[in-house]
Amino acid sequence: MKTRRSSFSKEMPGFQFDTSWVFLSMFLFWAGAFEIAPLRFPDQGVLFDGLVGTVIVLLYFLGVLIHEGGHKIAAWMTGRFYEGNLLTIWGGIPREAMSFESKDSRDHIVRMGGPIFNLISAFPLFHFASQLASHPNPFVENASFFLHFEAQTNLLLAVANMFPFLPFDMGTVLLGDGSPETAVRERWSIQGGLGVAWILTLVSLAVAAKGGMVSGFGGIFLGIHLARTNVVWKARIGLTRYLKDTPIELFIDPIRFVLNPDITIEDAYLKGFYPLGQSFLPVSDDQGSFLGFLSWEELKKTGPESRKLQRIASFVPEQRNKIQIELDGFVRMRLFDAVERREKIVFVLKEGRLVGTISPAAVVERFRMRTSLGIPEADRESTMTGDPEDPQTIPTESP
Repeated sequence: MKTRRSSFSKEMPGFQFDTSWVFLSMFLFWAGAFEIAPLRFPDQGVLFDGLVGTVIVLLYFLGVLIHEGGHKIAAWMTGRFYEGNLLTIWGGIPREAMSFESKDSRDHIVRMGGPIFNLISAFPLFHFASQLASHPNPFVENASFFLHFEAQTNLLLAVANMFPFLPFDMGTVLLGDGSPETAVRERWSIQGGLGVAWILTLVSLAVAAKGGMVSGFGGIFLGIHLARTNVVWKARIGLTRYLKDTPIELFIDPIRFVLNPDITIEDAYLKGFYPLGQSFLPVSDDQGSFLGFLSWEELKKTGPESRKLQRIASFVPEQRNKIQIELDGFVRMRLFDAVERREKIVFVLKEGRLVGTISPAAVVERFRMRTSLGIPEADRESTMTGDPEDPQTIPTESP
């Protein structure tokens, strides 16, 4: 199951700390320590019950690792890139723009490798658990319980990801390219995922009302999480289509200020960092060749007197690949990645020269307005300095 970390209601989600896995771990620990352990292993003490809860959490995470390992093995067998490169207790998190578009048959195999691997793992686990259940040694007999739980976890992950709805793996197989032929199928997958999430939430409310507090509230949390994840998937699919259909030139704005390596640190403050209110600026020579980025945090380490005399050429510009985009065939995916990380500004390069900047927040805002209000993309001329296909030298500021 591929999930996302935060809501798209105001801005695109980024890779920030996600508390949902903490709540899931707490739920699993609570269920293991205070529901399962007292019934399965009575009168063993609080420490033993806590140990059982910890093992339950680890066994669930092992099932997630088996699931993601299935994706990895399927990718290796088909020669495809494994997109679930960020692993959480929820599963792999795709971060590339291409993860939200339709793929060919080999990519579909990769997407279904996880649940298939879970299913394959569940049957031998059930078999070994049943064999050990009647073992004369009490320790081995008790171990069969944990094997049975791991088998159930794998079976649950396999069955759940067979649902043809987002954000489950089978739902990602049904993603299309936005064409009329696939729009109905894709919309059905998204709406079906929301339906499953809210049905799970309502059923869990009924379970909690009848006394099943742990199971009920755990199901409520899971249902809300699935609904949120489904909405975020829908938004990200729309953003990838928007970036695919919109010329990159429409997003590029002119460079406001470029540091010349020959100016002093004080001039860099007074003419660049302070009036613009930016924490870092690009550095280019007189020919417009990009040298790197320089942070004012690095410059402030110098003393007041040296700032009036020392040139910024004595500093090695701070290379920050995450805030620069090369105008090549991968520009759309890199811009998507910049939105993902909530970068404030991205510098655009062409053949080693600066050609302009892009504000990821402005890209998202235009996408939201187009989606919410139905505003067509205006045919406006780019306000950037020079043509990205024919970059010109951008004059640098000097005292």
